[in-house]
Amino acid sequence: MKRSHSKYSKQGRNLKSKGRRPITHQLKTLEVGDLVRIDVDPRFAAGMPHLRFNHRSGFIKAKRGKAYEVQFNDGNKAKILLMTNVHLKKMTATPKMEQTEAKTATANRKASTNKKGTK
Repeated sequence: MKRSHSKYSKQGRNLKSKGRRPITHQLKTLEVGDLVRIDVDPRFAAGMPHLRFNHRSGFIKAKRGKAYEVQFNDGNKAKILLMTNVHLKKMTATPKMEQTEAKTATANRKASTNKKGTK
């Protein structure tokens, strides 16, 4: 039999069923600026990010409808993902994490001003 080539066909071990989830999990709200961890929940396909971003941490930049914009660094590049709240877990920020995020924010600002100056 021919193997399936769907979007998550090679990620079966990473998307194992976790049982039923209480309704309060779907109703939780997050605030702009909260530190969150991306934790893909296979029970909810809506707003699911790609699995390469699973277990990354970032900050909520904005809320867009039912979804949240999450900003994090992928190497030296800042990325923004749009996902629903069931795929996010709130974390407590440590001082070291806050310092790192502040450094990357200033580096991103400097990079954007350098691009504007070269045009």
